Amino acid sequence: MPIRKSIFADTVEEALAQATRKMGTEALLVGSRRTDPAERHLGVYEVIVEGETPPTHDAFPDISVRTKAEIEHSSVTSRGSSCDEGDLELIRREIMSMRDLLARCAVRMARCV
Repeated sequence: MPIRKSIFADTVEEALAQATRKMGTEALLVGSRRTDPAERHLGVYEVIVEGETPPTHDAFPDISVRTKAEIEHSSVTSRGSSCDEGDLELIRREIMSMRDLLARCAVRMARCV
């Protein structure tokens, strides 16, 4: 059974990115509109998406979820030794995430100028 959700954001692109994170890459854009002034606190745009099932952690295999204990254990065991490939990959993903965030911020700031 299809699941339909409304996602509010300041840009349509931002709303679609949220939809992909929440519903997976197979989410279908059903519609979008500028929000009414009464709903503006939720975001400038409402994007309506539809998908079959909500995503699981397997929908995004490149994202690893680590607990605080795992992170602390990793930092304790790697002290005094070099980082292993898993730590380096985690750092690479974090840097890519920050790069994407900065790019989105730059686009939004350019619109304000």
